[in-house]
Amino acid sequence: ILIEEIGKGISSIVYKAWDDKCNRLVAIKAISNKFLKSEMNIKNFKNEVNSLEKLKHENIIKMYAHLKSKNNHYLC
Repeated sequence: ILIEEIGKGISSIVYKAWDDKCNRLVAIKAISNKFLKSEMNIKNFKNEVNSLEKLKHENIIKMYAHLKSKNNHYLC
């Protein structure tokens, strides 16, 4: 459940959300609509996902999922 927008960059938006399944707050990052038209931007987002999956450190938030809908890509 999206609660509010908490950040915005050039190519993406970050939302604060509630995960009903895990009963916790999460952050969801989505590609901005204007950047979805470029395959290069989608490729860069996927590369970011792959890089984040490899990071494991106590001071880095864990990535739980990379989701794709009909209209966008999301990082949770």
